[in-house]
Amino acid sequence: MIKNPYVLLGIPFGSSRDLAQAAFARRARRLRRQPNGAQLLTDLTWALNQIDEVLRDPSLAVSLYRVPADPSALVPEQPGLLNPPVELLEPRYTLDGEARLEALRAVYREAIEVMTDELSNHVMLPGR
Repeated sequence: MIKNPYVLLGIPFGSSRDLAQAAFARRARRLRRQPNGAQLLTDLTWALNQIDEVLRDPSLAVSLYRVPADPSALVPEQPGLLNPPVELLEPRYTLDGEARLEALRAVYREAIEVMTDELSNHVMLPGR
């Protein structure tokens, strides 16, 4: 896994040393209360050092993945190869009578299974 120092510190790509240091201090203060704070502090220190290196030699920033501040910047405005127009399809079959009821029953069963699985992952049974 490639770590991004800007993401670790929660600052925009290309931020100044002062902003990086302020973010480091803010995040380091929060780590005092966490059980794995020492490892996270090591990661933050690494991130601050990486930003220092990039400020000294900007060519080192080439390998960093940059996340756009505005996710809509990646959405094409016009229909094209990466944004094809909507194509309406004709139904291939129809469900009438008993077939429709059976399809609805199957949907209900699947929905109940999904909800039960989700609920069992988040709810603890009381102790005896």
